[in-house]
Amino acid sequence: MIRPGPETCCNLLELYADHNEESYMMSILGRMRAESIPPYLATFERMLRMYVRLGDCFGMEDLLKSMRATYVPPDVNAYNAVIEGYAKAKRLHDALNTLQHFVFEEDIRPNPATLVTILHACKLRERCAMLHF
Repeated sequence: MIRPGPETCCNLLELYADHNEESYMMSILGRMRAESIPPYLATFERMLRMYVRLGDCFGMEDLLKSMRATYVPPDVNAYNAVIEGYAKAKRLHDALNTLQHFVFEEDIRPNPATLVTILHACKLRERCAMLHF
């Protein structure tokens, strides 16, 4: 039997994420873990975006935990997706906590997209005064 490599598995994960097929995606991810096939950061980010599209904050949070458990540390783009997910769910407090976590605890610099996403979250909650520049 031919064993798929990381590229094949990650491509499948991305395909399922793009089509919002969570059950297939989680099945592939579980198989990758069982066979010690490392996922790529870009793949996790695509999966995070799927949860954002679906408005599934719990799935997004679980995936972040999974990233850390597989030693694939989230980067600024992954955190931007999480902030966007919280913004869409109108969970401003969680969006701001995520920003604070990745800036102060993980020492990741926000990029312009981060600031736009945070401002959008504040606008959705009409709480722009919470930000201090």
